[in-house]
Amino acid sequence: MPVQSGGAPVIGEVCAHPAGITSVRVMRIPSLGQMSGTKPLPRQLPGIVVGDPGKARQLAQVICSLPAMPHAVWQCPVEVGGGYLIEFMSGRQPFRPVTIQATGCEPVLGAGVGGPRWVARTPGFWITMAQLTGIQAPAHSP
Repeated sequence: MPVQSGGAPVIGEVCAHPAGITSVRVMRIPSLGQMSGTKPLPRQLPGIVVGDPGKARQLAQVICSLPAMPHAVWQCPVEVGGGYLIEFMSGRQPFRPVTIQATGCEPVLGAGVGGPRWVARTPGFWITMAQLTGIQAPAHSP
């Protein structure tokens, strides 16, 4: 069984086991403009915890329903970094982390079943994420 950075065994990919989700933690990954050589990133990024299992499962469902990342050549807006690290939990056991890039083609990695997904063609995703997590203004490309 894979192990997450904190040492806890990972259940698996969230899209393979969405019914077991009980909570989710969402952490903002800073963009390149928000980072500088004089301000190193904290070891543990601050995050928002959604303890409502219904909302956590709904966020997983929205992520798992995103379209698959195409296997073609695409021209995407400039990627300047930034996005979200999303940790779904089943009780005290974590699922594999999901990352969502908020710029460029806005890829979603780590959700499982069907491979990488993308947000770029699903603009309503950011509004739904804000509603489910309480993040007032999710950082993303317009």
